Amino acid sequence: MHLSQLLLLASEFSEGFFTNYRQSWRWVMSTDPDKMFPKRKYQYAHNTLVKKSLIKTNDNLFKLTQKGQDEIYKLFPLLKWRKKSWDNVWRVVMYDFPETHKRQRNLLRRFLKKIGFAQWQLSVWISPHPAIPLLNKLLTKNNLHQFCSIHESKRVIGVSDKKFAQETWSLTKINQQYQQILDNFNPDKKHEYFEMLLKDPLLPKELLPLDYLWEKLMKKITSTPNNINACPPVVESFT
Repeated sequence: MHLSQLLLLASEFSEGFFTNYRQSWRWVMSTDPDKMFPKRKYQYAHNTLVKKSLIKTNDNLFKLTQKGQDEIYKLFPLLKWRKKSWDNVWRVVMYDFPETHKRQRNLLRRFLKKIGFAQWQLSVWISPHPAIPLLNKLLTKNNLHQFCSIHESKRVIGVSDKKFAQETWSLTKINQQYQQILDNFNPDKKHEYFEMLLKDPLLPKELLPLDYLWEKLMKKITSTPNNINACPPVVESFT
Protein backbone atom coordinates (compact mmCIF):
# COMPACT_ATOMS: atom_id res chain seq x y z
CA MET A 1 0.00 0.00 0.00
CA HIS A 2 1.27 3.47 -0.82
CA LEU A 3 2.31 5.72 2.04
CA SER A 4 -0.26 8.31 0.98
CA GLN A 5 -3.02 5.67 1.32
CA LEU A 6 -1.79 4.81 4.82
CA LEU A 7 -1.94 8.46 5.77
CA LEU A 8 -5.50 8.71 4.51
CA LEU A 9 -6.45 5.63 6.53
CA ALA A 10 -4.81 7.13 9.61
CA SER A 11 -6.91 10.24 9.02
CA GLU A 12 -10.08 8.16 8.64
CA PHE A 13 -9.48 6.36 11.94
CA SER A 14 -7.99 9.30 13.86
CA GLU A 15 -11.33 10.17 15.45
CA GLY A 16 -12.34 7.52 17.94
CA PHE A 17 -9.21 5.36 17.67
CA PHE A 18 -6.05 7.47 17.70
CA THR A 19 -5.81 9.96 20.55
CA ASN A 20 -3.50 12.47 18.92
CA TYR A 21 -1.48 13.37 15.84
CA ARG A 22 1.70 11.74 17.15
CA GLN A 23 -0.02 8.41 17.77
CA SER A 24 -1.48 8.27 14.26
CA TRP A 25 1.90 9.33 12.85
CA ARG A 26 3.62 6.49 14.73
CA TRP A 27 0.99 4.05 13.49
CA VAL A 28 1.74 4.98 9.88
CA MET A 29 5.49 4.72 10.43
CA SER A 30 5.08 1.34 12.15
CA THR A 31 3.52 -0.17 9.03
CA ASP A 32 6.91 -0.33 7.33
CA PRO A 33 8.86 -3.46 8.35
CA ASP A 34 11.67 -2.76 5.87
CA LYS A 35 12.04 0.96 6.63
CA MET A 36 10.90 1.88 3.14
CA PHE A 37 9.22 4.99 4.55
CA PRO A 38 11.97 7.12 6.13
CA LYS A 39 10.90 10.30 7.85
CA ARG A 40 11.57 12.45 4.80
CA LYS A 41 9.22 10.25 2.72
CA TYR A 42 6.56 10.55 5.36
CA GLN A 43 6.94 14.32 5.47
CA TYR A 44 6.85 14.54 1.68
CA ALA A 45 3.70 12.39 1.45
CA HIS A 46 2.06 14.35 4.26
CA ASN A 47 2.87 17.70 2.65
CA THR A 48 1.65 16.45 -0.73
CA LEU A 49 -1.71 15.41 0.74
CA VAL A 50 -2.02 18.78 2.44
CA LYS A 51 -1.22 20.62 -0.81
CA LYS A 52 -3.84 18.52 -2.61
CA SER A 53 -6.33 19.45 0.13
CA LEU A 54 -6.85 15.79 1.04
CA ILE A 55 -5.90 16.14 4.71
CA LYS A 56 -5.35 18.86 7.27
CA THR A 57 -4.02 18.99 10.81
CA ASN A 58 -6.53 20.17 13.38
CA ASP A 59 -6.43 19.95 17.18
CA ASN A 60 -3.28 17.81 16.99
CA LEU A 61 -5.06 15.21 14.81
CA PHE A 62 -5.08 14.13 11.19
CA LYS A 63 -8.32 15.29 9.62
CA LEU A 64 -9.69 14.29 6.26
CA THR A 65 -11.06 17.05 4.09
CA GLN A 66 -14.16 16.33 2.04
CA LYS A 67 -11.89 15.73 -0.94
CA GLY A 68 -9.80 13.35 1.16
CA GLN A 69 -12.88 11.47 2.29
CA ASP A 70 -13.97 11.02 -1.31
CA GLU A 71 -10.54 9.61 -2.13
CA ILE A 72 -10.44 7.09 0.74
CA TYR A 73 -14.00 6.01 0.03
CA LYS A 74 -13.00 5.14 -3.53
CA LEU A 75 -10.50 2.70 -2.05
CA PHE A 76 -12.64 1.48 0.85
CA PRO A 77 -16.27 2.30 0.02
CA LEU A 78 -17.65 0.46 3.06
CA LEU A 79 -15.99 2.99 5.37
CA LYS A 80 -18.43 5.57 4.03
CA TRP A 81 -21.31 3.80 5.78
CA ARG A 82 -19.45 2.64 8.90
CA LYS A 83 -21.23 5.07 11.22
CA LYS A 84 -24.50 5.44 9.32
CA SER A 85 -27.88 4.29 10.58
CA TRP A 86 -29.68 1.81 8.38
CA ASP A 87 -32.53 3.08 6.21
CA ASN A 88 -34.28 -0.34 6.45
CA VAL A 89 -33.87 -0.99 2.72
CA TRP A 90 -32.32 -4.09 1.19
CA ARG A 91 -30.60 -3.74 -2.19
CA VAL A 92 -30.86 -6.84 -4.37
CA VAL A 93 -28.83 -7.44 -7.54
CA MET A 94 -29.61 -10.26 -9.96
CA TYR A 95 -27.55 -11.04 -13.04
CA ASP A 96 -27.39 -13.49 -15.91
CA PHE A 97 -24.20 -13.52 -18.00
CA PRO A 98 -23.54 -15.80 -20.96
CA GLU A 99 -20.39 -17.89 -20.62
CA THR A 100 -18.75 -15.71 -23.24
CA HIS A 101 -18.85 -12.87 -20.69
CA LYS A 102 -17.15 -14.67 -17.82
CA ARG A 103 -14.62 -11.87 -17.31
CA GLN A 104 -17.36 -9.26 -16.94
CA ARG A 105 -19.25 -11.51 -14.52
CA ASN A 106 -16.16 -11.93 -12.35
CA LEU A 107 -15.56 -8.18 -12.44
CA LEU A 108 -19.08 -7.59 -11.15
CA ARG A 109 -18.75 -10.20 -8.41
CA ARG A 110 -15.52 -8.68 -7.13
CA PHE A 111 -17.05 -5.24 -7.10
CA LEU A 112 -20.19 -6.43 -5.32
CA LYS A 113 -18.00 -7.89 -2.58
CA LYS A 114 -16.03 -4.67 -2.35
CA ILE A 115 -19.14 -2.57 -1.77
CA GLY A 116 -20.59 -4.92 0.83
CA PHE A 117 -22.89 -7.28 -1.05
CA ALA A 118 -23.17 -10.94 -0.07
CA GLN A 119 -24.34 -13.80 -2.24
CA TRP A 120 -27.87 -14.71 -1.22
CA GLN A 121 -28.73 -17.22 -3.92
CA LEU A 122 -27.16 -18.26 -7.21
CA SER A 123 -26.60 -15.04 -9.19
CA VAL A 124 -28.47 -13.05 -6.52
CA TRP A 125 -26.61 -10.66 -4.21
CA ILE A 126 -27.92 -8.48 -1.39
CA SER A 127 -26.75 -5.57 0.76
CA PRO A 128 -28.17 -3.10 3.29
CA HIS A 129 -25.77 -0.40 2.13
CA PRO A 130 -26.92 2.46 -0.17
CA ALA A 131 -24.46 1.32 -2.82
CA ILE A 132 -26.63 1.44 -5.93
CA PRO A 133 -25.11 4.71 -7.29
CA LEU A 134 -21.62 3.15 -7.10
CA LEU A 135 -22.89 -0.01 -8.75
CA ASN A 136 -24.59 1.91 -11.55
CA LYS A 137 -21.33 3.69 -12.33
CA LEU A 138 -19.56 0.37 -12.78
CA LEU A 139 -22.39 -1.09 -14.85
CA THR A 140 -22.48 1.95 -17.11
CA LYS A 141 -18.72 2.15 -17.52
CA ASN A 142 -18.48 -1.53 -18.48
CA ASN A 143 -21.78 -1.76 -20.40
CA LEU A 144 -23.23 -4.36 -18.02
CA HIS A 145 -26.75 -3.05 -17.45
CA GLN A 146 -28.13 -5.48 -20.01
CA PHE A 147 -27.07 -8.41 -17.82
CA CYS A 148 -28.26 -7.09 -14.45
CA SER A 149 -31.38 -6.00 -12.62
CA ILE A 150 -31.46 -4.04 -9.35
CA HIS A 151 -34.27 -4.05 -6.83
CA GLU A 152 -34.98 -2.54 -3.41
CA SER A 153 -37.09 -4.13 -0.69
CA LYS A 154 -38.13 -3.28 2.86
CA ARG A 155 -38.39 -6.89 3.95
CA VAL A 156 -36.73 -10.25 3.49
CA ILE A 157 -39.62 -12.70 3.57
CA GLY A 158 -39.72 -15.32 6.31
CA VAL A 159 -36.99 -14.15 8.67
CA SER A 160 -36.07 -11.10 10.74
CA ASP A 161 -33.58 -8.67 9.23
CA LYS A 162 -31.07 -9.23 12.03
CA LYS A 163 -31.18 -13.01 11.73
CA PHE A 164 -30.94 -12.78 7.95
CA ALA A 165 -27.82 -10.60 8.21
CA GLN A 166 -26.26 -12.91 10.77
CA GLU A 167 -26.73 -15.95 8.55
CA THR A 168 -25.94 -14.35 5.19
CA TRP A 169 -22.69 -12.68 6.30
CA SER A 170 -21.70 -15.42 8.79
CA LEU A 171 -21.45 -12.82 11.55
CA THR A 172 -21.23 -15.39 14.33
CA LYS A 173 -18.19 -16.97 12.70
CA ILE A 174 -16.57 -13.58 12.09
CA ASN A 175 -17.15 -12.52 15.68
CA GLN A 176 -15.67 -15.77 16.96
CA GLN A 177 -12.53 -15.03 14.94
CA TYR A 178 -12.34 -11.56 16.48
CA GLN A 179 -12.70 -13.06 19.96
CA GLN A 180 -9.92 -15.57 19.29
CA ILE A 181 -7.64 -12.74 18.20
CA LEU A 182 -8.42 -10.73 21.32
CA ASP A 183 -7.81 -13.77 23.51
CA ASN A 184 -4.49 -14.54 21.84
CA PHE A 185 -3.40 -11.09 20.70
CA ASN A 186 0.03 -11.06 19.08
CA PRO A 187 1.42 -7.57 18.31
CA ASP A 188 3.61 -8.99 15.57
CA LYS A 189 0.47 -9.98 13.64
CA LYS A 190 -1.18 -6.59 13.87
CA HIS A 191 -1.00 -6.17 10.09
CA GLU A 192 -3.00 -9.40 9.63
CA TYR A 193 -5.63 -8.29 12.12
CA PHE A 194 -6.01 -4.93 10.45
CA GLU A 195 -6.37 -6.59 7.06
CA MET A 196 -9.16 -8.76 8.47
CA LEU A 197 -10.99 -5.75 9.90
CA LEU A 198 -10.93 -3.99 6.54
CA LYS A 199 -12.60 -7.05 5.00
CA ASP A 200 -15.48 -6.88 7.47
CA PRO A 201 -18.87 -6.23 5.79
CA LEU A 202 -19.30 -3.24 8.15
CA LEU A 203 -23.04 -3.73 8.36
CA PRO A 204 -25.22 -1.12 10.05
CA LYS A 205 -25.31 -1.48 13.83
CA GLU A 206 -29.01 -2.31 13.63
CA LEU A 207 -28.08 -5.61 11.97
CA LEU A 208 -25.12 -6.56 14.16
CA PRO A 209 -25.03 -8.78 17.25
CA LEU A 210 -24.96 -6.74 20.45
CA ASP A 211 -21.52 -8.10 21.30
CA TYR A 212 -19.95 -7.58 17.86
CA LEU A 213 -16.22 -7.03 18.41
CA TRP A 214 -15.07 -5.02 15.38
CA GLU A 215 -14.73 -1.74 17.30
CA LYS A 216 -13.05 -3.41 20.28
CA LEU A 217 -10.47 -5.12 18.09
CA MET A 218 -9.77 -1.97 16.10
CA LYS A 219 -9.15 -0.06 19.33
CA LYS A 220 -6.84 -2.83 20.50
CA ILE A 221 -4.85 -2.66 17.28
CA THR A 222 -4.51 1.12 17.28
CA SER A 223 -3.67 1.36 20.99
CA THR A 224 -0.97 -1.32 21.02
CA PRO A 225 2.58 0.16 21.20
CA ASN A 226 3.69 1.05 17.72
CA ASN A 227 7.05 -0.68 17.50
CA ILE A 228 5.32 -3.37 15.43
CA ASN A 229 4.11 -3.94 11.91
CA ALA A 230 0.53 -3.14 10.94
CA CYS A 231 0.50 -3.10 7.20
CA PRO A 232 -2.99 -2.88 5.63
CA PRO A 233 -3.69 -4.83 2.44
CA VAL A 234 -2.98 -3.81 -1.11
CA VAL A 235 -6.01 -2.06 -2.55
CA GLU A 236 -7.32 -2.94 -6.00
CA SER A 237 -9.13 -0.26 -7.96
CA PHE A 238 -12.29 -1.33 -9.82
CA THR A 239 -13.65 1.99 -11.07
